[in-house]
Amino acid sequence: MASLDAKYDAILAREQQFALTVARKVVDKPELSVWMFLIPIVFIYYIHRYQKFQAGVKLFSKEFVFTKKAALDAAFQITRNGVSKDEALATCCPDEEAGSAADEALATCCSDTALVKEIRRKQFKEVAFLVDHYVRLLTADGDSYQSLVKKAYTRAGYRQFLKQLQQVEKEVNQAAKHAFKETEGFLEFMSKMEVATELLRQEETKKLFNGSNL
Repeated sequence: MASLDAKYDAILAREQQFALTVARKVVDKPELSVWMFLIPIVFIYYIHRYQKFQAGVKLFSKEFVFTKKAALDAAFQITRNGVSKDEALATCCPDEEAGSAADEALATCCSDTALVKEIRRKQFKEVAFLVDHYVRLLTADGDSYQSLVKKAYTRAGYRQFLKQLQQVEKEVNQAAKHAFKETEGFLEFMSKMEVATELLRQEETKKLFNGSNL
């Protein structure tokens, strides 16, 4: 049986990889044509755009995994130290009403502080929901993310968890859409993210349970 630290690392690695996969599907990648190699200045411009794409993927994946890591850290505290869920959340996830550097960054794009706080409240709700899931994985017997999930859930149980996760994520997304509805391209971007996330999770579930109906 893997150590608690090893399980934590395996779960976090999976969440980070999943976030990168989603990012590559929703962040627009510049297309490279053969003729660009023939005109150095055009190729340099492509490289510049590609670097921006890479930076966008990195930033997106970091933000996408933000709530997941906060919940995983809280679950780790609960499992290792035996603290209560509320205590762990207070340590690993900022109070949804508290100001933060992230809130200040959001405020540069949305001047309505009430809308920014609503996003944070929904994110806090997502973190609180995910804590129980991660405790379940951290206390399961396995040495990989896949084996932990299969020990912790039946196929039907895991699909039910994903359905509930999709709902709490949707609440976060709706709050964000409301706050940034005037931002050009934002609603389309969020829709792409939601579709990509759902499809990837469906594919992952099939692979995890090998078509099992258990």
